[in-house]
Amino acid sequence: MFRRCSSVILLGLIPFVVRGQFPVHENDRAKVEALLDGSPRGDALKCEVSTFKPFVDFALRFEVGYLVQCPIDQFDGKETGLTTLIRIRQSGSQPVLLADYAKVPALPSQLDGKVNVRRLHNWIEYSGVFAVGEGEYPVDFMVKDHANRFARKRWTVHARLHGKEQQISVGLPPNTARSVALSPWNNKDERRGSGLRLTVLLDAAPINPSDSKLRAWDRAFLLGALTSLLREVNCASVKLIAFNLDQNREIFRQENLDHAGFRKLAHSLQQLELGTVSYRVIQNEYFAPELPLKLVRDEISNSPAAADAVVFLGPNARMRSKIAKEELASVQSSAGQKLPIFYFEYFPAPGSEFPDTIHSLTAGLNGTVLKLHSPGDLAEGIARLQKRLEESGVSAACPATAAESPE
Repeated sequence: MFRRCSSVILLGLIPFVVRGQFPVHENDRAKVEALLDGSPRGDALKCEVSTFKPFVDFALRFEVGYLVQCPIDQFDGKETGLTTLIRIRQSGSQPVLLADYAKVPALPSQLDGKVNVRRLHNWIEYSGVFAVGEGEYPVDFMVKDHANRFARKRWTVHARLHGKEQQISVGLPPNTARSVALSPWNNKDERRGSGLRLTVLLDAAPINPSDSKLRAWDRAFLLGALTSLLREVNCASVKLIAFNLDQNREIFRQENLDHAGFRKLAHSLQQLELGTVSYRVIQNEYFAPELPLKLVRDEISNSPAAADAVVFLGPNARMRSKIAKEELASVQSSAGQKLPIFYFEYFPAPGSEFPDTIHSLTAGLNGTVLKLHSPGDLAEGIARLQKRLEESGVSAACPATAAESPE
């Protein structure tokens, strides 16, 4: 189903699209519905649309994912805009209309005349996701380019709870659809001033360890899990550092996370679908990245402004290497006092619970690994985190910072 670029030249030059899903403005509803209902007069756009079964994410809503793949040769090396229109029919109310814009860049000028685009077998691709509550949702889907070429797909989403999921209270009401681009962040900044000083180290990795890109559903998982964590833990301040273990680099940092920072984080995660992975990672899953150890060391040495606790959050990664004992010993010896460390490690499929590098790092520093398979596990893990902090004597009522103290 997934196609990989076959031209080495273009791997670093034309794998990128820039996009952002948003609800269609009320003034444009009639025009969009007419496009979706009508018979396009333009030529066919050669694009394949793959859809995925809905699943309950960590923001307690059903996610519905899609993947659009288009052969690059049909764009003739010219910059091309692609508009994706989605209509999700809801029982008892008007349909939800979403738009997603993508841009295929032009062939770089230095390759003009040197590359026959028509003979390339590369594909551009982009992913998207929307959220629904329980119910059935007929979906109309269209991709349109600037030359009025169209690709269509229609299907019905069946969102139902099964097995243990039936114990979950879905966050969206039945027969309700919405864009996940609408921020799930609902923390009230004015609540800050008492509580924990928390540092969250977010591993921006794909749920599927064999995937080299961060898809829309991966981003929704990360943002949903982060939102649930911060909603349940009373924090005086939250330092958020997002990093990509595959690329072994930091991609986002904010000392005091707020609503604007959350939006910037979402944008930074989106760019990872456009990035590349080092060949060392692809060839050797046991390549040992230094970044997680450095991030923990920095937190420990940040006294007196050190956090009360550090939380790693992310899916089980492809990296399996262990941190050297001497490295762990150097971090532990530099700590003036023990810093509670937790790892919320998500395993999408049972039976594949092999510890990754962050798991080994957390265990090596006498931290707590909390394995997640479902949203219910996240809730239990947060309760265990709070209990462990209380047992270790960490106060849940830290003094307000100077900027937040009342005058």
